[in-house]
Amino acid sequence: MKLEKDFYTLKEVATMFDVTLPTVYDWMNRRGLAWVRVGARRRITKEAIEAFLKAGSDEGASEGYNRKDIRTPMSAQLLNQAR
Repeated sequence: MKLEKDFYTLKEVATMFDVTLPTVYDWMNRRGLAWVRVGARRRITKEAIEAFLKAGSDEGASEGYNRKDIRTPMSAQLLNQAR
């Protein structure tokens, strides 16, 4: 899968994986899909999607990912400073 943008809305991620929006929220809250806050909105970065897929996505993540390896949400301001 080739990702074209740096940030994706939750709805775009749901469409990308053909899942419901509540599933994306579950991935964010319980499965380690990292997100950033941009203003009042949440966005998911290209890097977060790639890391999530590498960890085995929904099914594999519950078996093998280490939660300490997942980035915690950060503000867009901090993300921009890191670049």
